[in-house]
Amino acid sequence: MEVEEGVGGAGVVDLTSRSPGMKASTRVLLALVVVLAAVVAISFFLMERMETPVDEARLIAPICRAVVEQQQRHYRQTGRYANAHELKAASGRGSASIADSLPAGWRMDVQASATGFVFRVTPVKSANGDRVRRLALYADESGVIRMRYGRGEAGPDDKALQAGY
Repeated sequence: MEVEEGVGGAGVVDLTSRSPGMKASTRVLLALVVVLAAVVAISFFLMERMETPVDEARLIAPICRAVVEQQQRHYRQTGRYANAHELKAASGRGSASIADSLPAGWRMDVQASATGFVFRVTPVKSANGDRVRRLALYADESGVIRMRYGRGEAGPDDKALQAGY
């Protein structure tokens, strides 16, 4: 930066001149801006790909609720609960099964007897071994859907899924 003497002895700063110190600080500032922009871009990409427990509950809770309703209807009609094959027929989608309606990343298991049923939706590992989903659901003849977020299968002692999912 150069200071020139102006009219009446006042100093005028020439902002167009470039000193080596300014170049280095400008480069550092530019590098910080680029790094920050890259971090923000990567964060947005990852946030779009990661689902929260609420997102996962919205994906699979309606399916679990439909199975509970089908089981209750089947019990009223036959006096026993439906096995997985009978739920397939009850899904109302031709030959499509309830399992076909699950989004990728989960498996379902149905165990039924004359006196009760257990329905579980459990996360499965992806082809590369990473667990993509984390929410597991459990339902039985009580009609209460229970959830576990993290590791393992949900069971009868886990927290009940709140209404609205």
